[in-house]
Amino acid sequence: MILSLLFLTAGLLALACGIVVLVRPGAVNRLSLPVRQALQAVNPSIRLERYYYRHHRITGPVTVLGGVLLCFAAWLLSGSAPAENSLLVFYQALTVVFFIFGAAIAVIGVVVTIRPSALKPLEKKSNRFISKEDIINLLKRLRQGYLNLTARHPRVFGLLAALGGLLLIFLALQGM
Repeated sequence: MILSLLFLTAGLLALACGIVVLVRPGAVNRLSLPVRQALQAVNPSIRLERYYYRHHRITGPVTVLGGVLLCFAAWLLSGSAPAENSLLVFYQALTVVFFIFGAAIAVIGVVVTIRPSALKPLEKKSNRFISKEDIINLLKRLRQGYLNLTARHPRVFGLLAALGGLLLIFLALQGM
């Protein structure tokens, strides 16, 4: 029921945007959000690893507990069948993802508890500074290409959005 409502909402929104762009092609330029504003919440200055490793006798078992809880959630999901058959594949995929990540988190928690220095090479590879400006520039280039394409062919974009919205509405009504 919730998935159907989400599809219905997304479908109505896409249909409305598509109709607006079909009627007024210049509206494409007003439907976009600046990349810098969208990435405002990204703050790379938060560092927790020193605290995490300093108190590894506490954080390690808590991490193991989190992994075990994810595996338990996978076990609960595997035992329950969804009300709608269309959600069966989603439940199965979620079960597998929960189990794999839960097992990996539990193993990392055991390693942190016993010997946290063993994770140092992994931490050095994964814990590198990623510049927010590089991400913004990459997203700006991707977004500019998309905006140029929609600005050149606004009616095609509007038609595709309207058809996608109708498809989502159809899927939502079929699932209700």
